[in-house]
Amino acid sequence: MQIQEKVTGGSLILNCNISSQFLSSILLMAPCTQNGIEIKIADKIVSKPYVDMTIDIMEKAGITVQRDGYQSFFVKGCQGYQSGNYFVEPDCSQAGYFWAAAAIVGNRIKVKNISMDSRQGDVQFANVLKKMGCEVQFEDDGIAVKGGKLKGIEVDMSNMPDIVPTLAVVASFANGTTVITNVAHLKEKECDRLGSVATELIKMGVNATATESGLIIKGTTPKGAIIKTYNDHRMAMCFAIAGLKVPIVGVDIMSGSSFGVLFKITTWGESHGKGVGVIVEGCPSGIPLDEMAIQTMLDKRKPGSSSASTTRKELDKAIIMSGVFEGKTTGTPIMIVVYNKDADSKAYKKNAELFRPGHGDITYQAKYGIRDWRGGGRASARETVARVAAGAVAKVLLDMENIETFAYTVELGGIKIKSFDFNAISQNKFCCPDMKAAGKMEEKIQQVLKKGDSVGGIVEIKVKGIPAGLGDPVFDKLDADFAKALMSIGAVKGVEIGAGFNVSEMTGYQNNDQIVPDGFLSNNSGGILAGISNGDEIIIRVAVKPIPSISLEQKTIDKNNNPVLISTKGRHDISAIPRINVVCESMVNLVIADHFLRQRVLRQRVLR
Repeated sequence: MQIQEKVTGGSLILNCNISSQFLSSILLMAPCTQNGIEIKIADKIVSKPYVDMTIDIMEKAGITVQRDGYQSFFVKGCQGYQSGNYFVEPDCSQAGYFWAAAAIVGNRIKVKNISMDSRQGDVQFANVLKKMGCEVQFEDDGIAVKGGKLKGIEVDMSNMPDIVPTLAVVASFANGTTVITNVAHLKEKECDRLGSVATELIKMGVNATATESGLIIKGTTPKGAIIKTYNDHRMAMCFAIAGLKVPIVGVDIMSGSSFGVLFKITTWGESHGKGVGVIVEGCPSGIPLDEMAIQTMLDKRKPGSSSASTTRKELDKAIIMSGVFEGKTTGTPIMIVVYNKDADSKAYKKNAELFRPGHGDITYQAKYGIRDWRGGGRASARETVARVAAGAVAKVLLDMENIETFAYTVELGGIKIKSFDFNAISQNKFCCPDMKAAGKMEEKIQQVLKKGDSVGGIVEIKVKGIPAGLGDPVFDKLDADFAKALMSIGAVKGVEIGAGFNVSEMTGYQNNDQIVPDGFLSNNSGGILAGISNGDEIIIRVAVKPIPSISLEQKTIDKNNNPVLISTKGRHDISAIPRINVVCESMVNLVIADHFLRQRVLRQRVLR
């Protein structure tokens, strides 16, 4: 905002029942107006100490403020702030987190340079903790809190609302019931800090209720939980305090280049940029990991692996940049880089102004107003190198739990398998379990190649050894996360699990997987019931579209909406299969690793 004219000033009626910041901001600017500002308060003011702090610093800077309690204020115009030296106290809201930590853990923590003479309302949190059973010492150079046997209390928090989420967490560990009142305005903060706090405490097994103007919390022995922070810093910080006693993980919405909750990956890079890579967060420490484990998986998607593949020659050599020491993961972020060595953008330059049919050119332009036309940029399948590298890390973790994932081709260019031989998967270029079908697929690829066209197909993924109990209702179902993970692969246009679309033709009796002492008699569910793994094999199929880059002429438009014909040259796959197979494996492994760790947090023990 730019103010180009002088502000005249005047009178206004202000509502401060949500925040006192509105009043403070107008008070601070009032001396700079021509005629001053008179403020009348329409309703009660919340967080009154912050108003007092504002006026206090204004008066120290030479400004005269006339007031009638908290009902009205008047500041003359054309006053000048005087420079000088001012002592800025530590933030008592921040100090509260350390005092709360002492209360929960039972140790002593002292925050220096804070005294009860402070105008900050949150300094009174020390007395609240004292009332709850903590030992509080008011010393010359600070305030110390030592945890004790906590008990529930009833407290009016209207003058220190920012501390409420922190107090609520402390109350969850106390004996008895804590009632927090007069903070209805917390519903209007960065999030609804009453409803949100209650929701997350309930996840921890705490009986918590949000009222119209506060919270009621019945103390217990909280359990670990995965906490949503609602993009609110105070939610994140207060539940971090709970993490000192029980396992707590905070999650929020990830960016479009990130995936996962506990086992989280973030990929980066473009097809013709300097390289591609991934950062893996949340991998437990002490897991054996080296570049060879990653390279083994990357070699499966490396260009030139089949007649359907591009002629681009990339070694795809994985380099671990961080997170591994002496052959074991350290628990810190693992960064893996793969440098591009054979990018050639010349064939793409003539079509730089055109939108290629079937590609993301037109949508990337619509979203960002700019696009990298060199090989598709971020939308290129080159991005999946990073997924496979991350999936290799997940695979090492799952191997330790005897969980095995493998993918194979069941259809390519209309050629379907007629038989299944597991050993055949590694004996042909298409990772097909039917050698006869693989031969026909090769013939099909050669026919399509001569025409300058491409083909799609179907890949099936199976998971063996997965324990029952992975997955969360309602929106984090295991099958829902599999679908999202696989649909995020650029060439995948459909996902089905178990019997998939065939269930639409079944009766309930036919579809139900009947249960006997030895397990299930069938597996139409694909190993997942109600979004949670049932211990049977996971079975997933994905529909892979034909590669959109073809040399056949097609109609399109340029960036100025002029109709043109386009023939896409360059080095392209004829089919994403079989190179996409290991990408599918990797995404499935990432989902399982994430849910495995989430289940470990929920149950607070190792699953096996």
